[in-house]
Amino acid sequence: MKTMKYIQYVLGLVLTLSSCSNFDWDDNSETTLSAFSVEGAPMNVTVTSENKEELQKLKWEKSHAGNYSMVFYKIQFSSAEDFSQVFYTVETKSIGSENFMELTNDELNQIAEKAGIGQSTTGTIYWKVRASNGINAIESSNSGKIVITRPLGYAYNPSELYLMGTATAAGDDYTKVIPMKMVATGNESGIFEIFTSLKEGSLYFVEKLADKTYRRFAINASSLVEGTEVSTQPLEKDCIHRIRVDFNQASASMTKISKVEVWYDGTKEVLGTMQLKSAAQPIWTVTAAFAAVSNNYKYKFRIQETDAEGASTYVYWGYSKETSLEQSASSAADYFYAYEVDDSSNYCYRFNKKSHNNQNLTIELNMQPSIKQYTHSVTVSE
Repeated sequence: MKTMKYIQYVLGLVLTLSSCSNFDWDDNSETTLSAFSVEGAPMNVTVTSENKEELQKLKWEKSHAGNYSMVFYKIQFSSAEDFSQVFYTVETKSIGSENFMELTNDELNQIAEKAGIGQSTTGTIYWKVRASNGINAIESSNSGKIVITRPLGYAYNPSELYLMGTATAAGDDYTKVIPMKMVATGNESGIFEIFTSLKEGSLYFVEKLADKTYRRFAINASSLVEGTEVSTQPLEKDCIHRIRVDFNQASASMTKISKVEVWYDGTKEVLGTMQLKSAAQPIWTVTAAFAAVSNNYKYKFRIQETDAEGASTYVYWGYSKETSLEQSASSAADYFYAYEVDDSSNYCYRFNKKSHNNQNLTIELNMQPSIKQYTHSVTVSE
């Protein structure tokens, strides 16, 4: 009996396998995707600082899978109409459910920069859509066209910028880059500066990218330029420089610091000229006698900057608000923070009437890029 059951089992297995031998394992007709096309007329976009958040919609027909599985979309951008130069691919923001993608003018400006379209110029980029359900893929039967006019300035602002070059303490060593200070955030981001000592040699700026590569920039006259070999020479060797770059305007400036002074509002004159504590660091100090005139205790700092043509200007640094209380031992750290201000009697700090009047005061101004905010201190000298 057991032998008969075993024979029946084997015969059933053979019949089952033979019936499967005619099945087409490569038949994936139920997963194929239907043809689809891009919709809409060619777009013309002029990007300005006022319309960067304006939305542009790229639309296409839906592609359907034979088995009703979810379809995913990717958009390809090319600088050539035949798509021989695809430079950027992006997934839709709502995977598989919508047959359109919205991009801000700012995002289109960044894509145009990737395409090599220069600042303040007009160029053309092309786009098409690739649909996939994970098994099969199909591209749209046609493509879209965007004619875009870019504004002045780089398409996006780095979150960090570093100083390098043989004229700096970092040299050309990427492990020793010197962070620059971002001096504006939010809508005004993209502005960096540094007070630093430069020696003979060259300098440039780098942005670290996610793929561990770098974008390199340098100053050319008053412009911020990009290139793999660009660099700039210091104005004077072994001197503190102020360097400022603005990615929004693609502009840059470099001046040497000729003089740093404590300016006293009571006499509208200098209380003392400050000296560097160290030739390598932007920290200045002075000890000066102070005696209040007309009960005026207001002061700020004045820095003389000299440009490449030898023209000098005074830049004032002072309190964060138009008026201040007199300082004391309990004043918060941010009372002493230094901000670029005007040359009026406003935005001044105030010496303490009791402890500072008729005393020799040691005043120190610290403009190092590594600190949270430029700052200063006042102490009574023995």
